[in-house]
Amino acid sequence: MQLVLTLIAVQLATTCAFNVYIDGSAGTTGLQVRDRLSGRKDVNIISIPDELRKDESARKEYMEKADAVVLCLPDDASIQANDWLNESGNDSTVLIDASTAFRVDPTFTYGFPELCKEQK
Repeated sequence: MQLVLTLIAVQLATTCAFNVYIDGSAGTTGLQVRDRLSGRKDVNIISIPDELRKDESARKEYMEKADAVVLCLPDDASIQANDWLNESGNDSTVLIDASTAFRVDPTFTYGFPELCKEQK
């Protein structure tokens, strides 16, 4: 959890208002992320209506609108959401995954990317 917030804080240092979509915001991790970010004035949480939480096209739309997407989903759903963002050609949205889906994937940075010269 602290890692997710650290990554968002690093990105926030370069912007005034940061739009964050929490995919899986109704679950335990999503609720904790929302709670920790909700008091910040430099973060605008983009909330999908409850009735659209499982709607694939709505989730894709919200991911496209966000500066950062925090995935608080099971592994398979996180992999699918990552694929959607890659397929869209969007290379400006930061993807932060709270699942275990990419922890050993060599194309992802796990830990503190700001400490790795190649990830700055």
